Amino acid sequence: MNRRLTISAKVLVGYFVALLMFIIYVFFGNESSSSGIWSNMQFVSIIGVVLYIYFLLSWRSIYHRILSPYIVFVTVLYLCLCGQSIMWAFGTEAGYRDLHHWNYGFNEKDLRNALLFAYTCLSVLHATVIGSIDVKTKATKKVKNQISGQTKYIEEKNLYIVMVWFGVLLVLATIVPFIINFVQTYYLYLLSSYGSQYENVTYGISSMLGKIAEFFVVGVVTLLYAWGVKNDYNKSNFMIKAIVAYGLMAIYLISELMLGQRTGVILFSIAFLFVFFKDKKIPRKWVMFGVGAVFILMASMRMVDMLRSNAIEDFSGFIDYFSNTDNNPVIDFLGDIGWNLTTLVEFQLVIPAEKAFSYGFSYLVSLTSIVPNLNFWDIHPATEYGNISDWLRNYRGYSFGIGCTPIAEAYYNFGALGCLVFYFWGKVCIYFNRKFENKNDVLDNYQVILFMGILLKASVRSSFYAVFRPMILYVILPVVLIKYAYRQLKR
Repeated sequence: MNRRLTISAKVLVGYFVALLMFIIYVFFGNESSSSGIWSNMQFVSIIGVVLYIYFLLSWRSIYHRILSPYIVFVTVLYLCLCGQSIMWAFGTEAGYRDLHHWNYGFNEKDLRNALLFAYTCLSVLHATVIGSIDVKTKATKKVKNQISGQTKYIEEKNLYIVMVWFGVLLVLATIVPFIINFVQTYYLYLLSSYGSQYENVTYGISSMLGKIAEFFVVGVVTLLYAWGVKNDYNKSNFMIKAIVAYGLMAIYLISELMLGQRTGVILFSIAFLFVFFKDKKIPRKWVMFGVGAVFILMASMRMVDMLRSNAIEDFSGFIDYFSNTDNNPVIDFLGDIGWNLTTLVEFQLVIPAEKAFSYGFSYLVSLTSIVPNLNFWDIHPATEYGNISDWLRNYRGYSFGIGCTPIAEAYYNFGALGCLVFYFWGKVCIYFNRKFENKNDVLDNYQVILFMGILLKASVRSSFYAVFRPMILYVILPVVLIKYAYRQLKR
């Protein structure tokens, strides 16, 4: 029997948009003339805003719900690369870090070129993900049948119990190293500055305490997932469990904020959405509340940035800043996030004019990061050759870290064809979408929460070097260990 292959018109539109953006980038991305519509920065910025709105509307029409791992990933990635272009689209400056006024002399041609490549990569990502949606079910196409019924419930309950014990034991084993590492880092922070925690890097065995401490957040996220919201498995003594889970979360987040770190608050906010709304849609009244909460969160994160850079000394200083009509903490925050476009701009200026494309080497060498450096090397090969952000910082003479993005690394390796790398990033999003859709599978949903709460930032604001090893250790390994422990106990 022949099976007919049917493709939704919406999916075809997605492929067309991706191809169109690629053609526009190739033919107009390096346009140097001052005339023509593609040389107009505001027009190019508007294209990005329209493109993102298209992502949202097409996703809403083809998928059964807005909240999903994909939509969060593409939104955060869009903001990190194109956050400043939102303000440029409306003819205003993008806050205090507007790249038009950056000291290294980015001109509009450089910025347009980078934005058009970012649009191309995002379009390939979107086309890949919507191509995985079943037109009839409006969900990700299934790859296997799921176990159902009473047998499934009993198995999930037992897995849940093992997962809780895993979280508890992990917290108990790592909380002391976490506190010691925090005290040491905070001491350096007080003596020097925010950047000192990145300058004092240790390698090999001497970094062991810090590596153990990093697993504390895995235990915290595990208990937040298990005890943060009432369900069929934790109804007994729920309030006590919830207090423990949120207490541990508070310890972690306060520690992060005291070090000037904003990421933990943002990621835990996103993770909580997936915990609380994993099996129900977000009510419209909550959407409006959420929009307001997002603006408050962005303003708060701008305040943290000002405190750690000594721009203000306390909350009253932020009030003075906020009361000045020339200042807007939300715009400053979006501009700060969108500053990550810098890495892509720099790579496009340097490659291939001054350095050849890497042709995938940064991805391959980053795979070696899974091998621990037990004093085998002075510096791990993955750190030395896969940390392309450090190479660029040294090459261009920056005195501070400039980060990276998967889009910048795609260009670093393959130039214009680097957009095809986002076919594989699309597969990652599809994987987590499928996990999130399986509402009755404890470990599938748990894996999504681990990714959102721990690894989302690294996935959109770092190179593959900073993603592969943490993905194995903090997202995949916990699930493997829980399954293994469950099977051993079942015997």
